[in-house]
Amino acid sequence: MLTPYDFFVVTGLRLGCERIIVNDFLTSKEIKSLLGVMPSKLKSKNVSLMWLYKNIENCKNVATGTRMFMLLFIGTFLCLDLGSTVSLRYLWSLKDIDQIKNYDWGGMAYATLLHFMTQLSRRSLLSLGGAPFVRQIWMYEYFEVGPQVLEDVGDMYPRFLRWLPKCLSSMPSKCSLQVWRMMSLDPWLGCEEYAACEWYQELNGHQILFE
Repeated sequence: MLTPYDFFVVTGLRLGCERIIVNDFLTSKEIKSLLGVMPSKLKSKNVSLMWLYKNIENCKNVATGTRMFMLLFIGTFLCLDLGSTVSLRYLWSLKDIDQIKNYDWGGMAYATLLHFMTQLSRRSLLSLGGAPFVRQIWMYEYFEVGPQVLEDVGDMYPRFLRWLPKCLSSMPSKCSLQVWRMMSLDPWLGCEEYAACEWYQELNGHQILFE
């Protein structure tokens, strides 16, 4: 089970902040006001990630650039779907860029990943959306079957940092079933030194996912 604490330690994203506000009825005028330009092609208020990549460098101010960046972040990591698009409904939470940090983006990413894992296990999907690298790192940490990391990056936090290519000393080898059965019961040893981790440990203890 990928717990909230696991997700937090791997990604460093906070869970349990303010609920994300969406608006499914944004007008063309509101979209243009928030992005500085109206996307050329929209499908059910979804915009192509490629369009955002091409247009973000043309933003005329910090606010519109920040909103485009956040849409890219949502569409490529937080709420990654299988269609290479992102919904503009999230723009409502991006209106005030000073408030972006207060929303539950970590909760969005965690819930999206669990949703896709559930659908995949039911064979409702053929591939995994969300942030699948989190699951991969979770496997590496708990079962110690991943690449070998350099000694001086052993306790890096968030944990995804130590699985970057520059931190690896060798690629993973084929593992037997015997190795897969040798699960580490405390892969996050040392993370308790970080104050932010304490709340998530308590969250796991009460078996609560979201408030």
